Amino acid sequence: MSGPEGSAKNTYYAGVSMKLYQVGTVNESNGTVSFTLDSRFASSGIKIESLTTADQWASAARTLAGMAGSSDAQGQIFFDNLVQGVYLLVQSSAQDRIIISPALLTVPLQENGQWIYDVKTYPKFTPDKAKADISVTKSLYSVTEDSQTIPLSADDATFKIGLYKDKAGTVPFREDYERDIHIKGTTSGTAVWEDVTEGSYYVYELDEEGNPVEINQQVYVDEENSWMYNVKDESGKENNQVIVSTSGSSGNMYVDNYFYYLPQGYYQNCTLKINKNVLIDGEKKTVDDTFYAGIFEKDSDIPVSNIDLVQNGTVEVNIELPEEDLPEEITYTIKETNSNGEPVDKKKFPYTVSGEGDITLKESEGYEGSITLTNSQSTVTPTVVPATNPPSQNNNYQSSNTSVVTHQTISTNVKSPKTGDNTHIVLWLVILVAAAAAGTFIVYRINKKNR
Repeated sequence: MSGPEGSAKNTYYAGVSMKLYQVGTVNESNGTVSFTLDSRFASSGIKIESLTTADQWASAARTLAGMAGSSDAQGQIFFDNLVQGVYLLVQSSAQDRIIISPALLTVPLQENGQWIYDVKTYPKFTPDKAKADISVTKSLYSVTEDSQTIPLSADDATFKIGLYKDKAGTVPFREDYERDIHIKGTTSGTAVWEDVTEGSYYVYELDEEGNPVEINQQVYVDEENSWMYNVKDESGKENNQVIVSTSGSSGNMYVDNYFYYLPQGYYQNCTLKINKNVLIDGEKKTVDDTFYAGIFEKDSDIPVSNIDLVQNGTVEVNIELPEEDLPEEITYTIKETNSNGEPVDKKKFPYTVSGEGDITLKESEGYEGSITLTNSQSTVTPTVVPATNPPSQNNNYQSSNTSVVTHQTISTNVKSPKTGDNTHIVLWLVILVAAAAAGTFIVYRINKKNR
């Protein structure tokens, strides 16, 4: 689709889907042309003269079968071989980048007293509003007496989150403004709203009746149960506003709940992040192998947890802490393991493993820590440079002159090592012994010849 011909600037939209509906026929009598509703349309009780708005036309058109088409690179759609009549042109896909207003036209079209059978129409359109998905992730934390926050898991809990158009949280953004976040056996959960149109929205946690709960205000359930929450944007700043615009969304939102007492069905965790690097010839690669890491208590052979690792990524592991008498620190040993939680045999394992060892998680740091395991492998075959072949030696000793030369050469070059000379004494001894052996052999041959 495009703007009208002759406009200062035309923008073409390819792939826009339209449907053409015949809603009436043409009648000619004594040179007079009139249009009559199709019988199917007439039987619905709708009068053509009563169709004054685009919505009325669109509602009527939904009862009729139509012809489908899609705009080309120039924004044009052609409908050929039409019979004379009245037609309604409507958009057939809600996924297009623009919104087309329904258009009514006749074939033929009277213009300046002339009947035109090659009809062109330029329906009004507006660019579609920006759309984005909004996600809200809720995480649970326990607050200790010294105000430290510790990750908290729920056996099975459901929380309600609402998305509103106003900062006060009184105007739901649409019918499905409310979402449930189900957290079971973990510390967090996420809710997503899809295809949210351009605008500003505000995130609130809801109480059991579906009413927004005030942010950063402690909620007292009973004497042993109180909590509060805050909302943060993806930069970590406390802010419950999320913006959707033509430039995109302001990002994901995060709702953190803080419990001042340990509720029934909840338990505290330490959080361990295990990073996994896979290096092939010194570069990060993804291979077909699956890698595991075992988390062991100090001096234990049985893993507390054995997890699948993400190649060149991070896995977060939550380990349950005792309900009472939390230690100031706790130490775990991290090892490369097989799928059964057994440490790999380094002699048979096809990778060189580094990074294994102990990690200590402290209460003062919220029992959080990270460790990195690296698996390295070299596939480059070393280049072997062939040694220069020494000159072939004659072992037949048929010429005494050759033997004498050899003896003279070795003997002449043998020198006592000087003070500070780093020449190996063993090497000198070997040469001397060889020289002596050669000398003995030569003398023996000569004496035998002179006899």
